[in-house]
Amino acid sequence: MQSSLWFLPELFTSPILPSYRCDVLEKVPTRFHHKESPGLFNVFQGHDPTVCVNVLNFFYQHGRGHEPSATLEWGEQVLKNRAYISGTYYYIGADQFLFFLSRLLQNSVEVHERLGPMFKERVMERFGTEGDSLSLAFRMIAATVVDSLVDERDFKSILSMQCEDGSWVVAGYGDMNYLQPSFEMTV
Repeated sequence: MQSSLWFLPELFTSPILPSYRCDVLEKVPTRFHHKESPGLFNVFQGHDPTVCVNVLNFFYQHGRGHEPSATLEWGEQVLKNRAYISGTYYYIGADQFLFFLSRLLQNSVEVHERLGPMFKERVMERFGTEGDSLSLAFRMIAATVVDSLVDERDFKSILSMQCEDGSWVVAGYGDMNYLQPSFEMTV
């Protein structure tokens, strides 16, 4: 039986047409800036650090990272003050924020130089803390961005959570729960 989400792999691997990409980059600042906090991206009820980091990443990937500078400064303060530690508005844990920030660091030498040392400290602070399989995976991937760090405790912990068929149990992601694929279900 084919999943109703059969189109997702193509959606994520297909290149975005340049004309559409330009349209999105032009509309994001005007449609999604927060009225009380100029320069920050507004998402539904307010602004979320993880969402803002993703929007920043999109701008940096397309050569326009200098435009949302207020958002980068705010993201830096979130990292500095550990404001993500109990999760963010839309994401339940600290590791999600660090993972998405690691993607931004990979896509921008400027951001990596600016935030890399502090980011490394914050990732190392998370080593050995509790988390579900998805959080541990996010943390382990984020750690590879700075000096290819590996924490044995996290590695052993995620291995202990793995089921015999290679899957993991349900893990929380934002305000929804997603199942990691196993051989017993079709995704």
